[in-house]
Amino acid sequence: MKANNHYGCFAAIVAFLVLLLVMAVTNPSEEDHWNTFSTRVTEAVKGEKKSIKSILTGALTEGAMDLVGRQFFEVEDYKLFSIGKMTLDEQKPTTVTVGAFGYVYTADKETMRQKIKAAINGEKGE
Repeated sequence: MKANNHYGCFAAIVAFLVLLLVMAVTNPSEEDHWNTFSTRVTEAVKGEKKSIKSILTGALTEGAMDLVGRQFFEVEDYKLFSIGKMTLDEQKPTTVTVGAFGYVYTADKETMRQKIKAAINGEKGE
């Protein structure tokens, strides 16, 4: 009976190590984070009131998004997963993306829209 306990423990350790290996191999790149984030921002401002849309469409979407936005965007790579953060106006960095298992997750469009409005209006928040 003790042999079965060791086999189960060994199998659990091997499964855990395989999981860690999969996480390390499929950890999204900084480019993946940026592409997902910039796409989500573009989607969030589509159909928005003219004031927000004019500010962001002219400054942060399309080709200018890469030029302007990347200087405020940073990815912290923890080898098994990664976190994308954006820093605006000397505020504490805000987490905007989380990457794991080959995917980059962001807030939904409505949450992103609210964050954009808050940033434009200079509101503090997390």
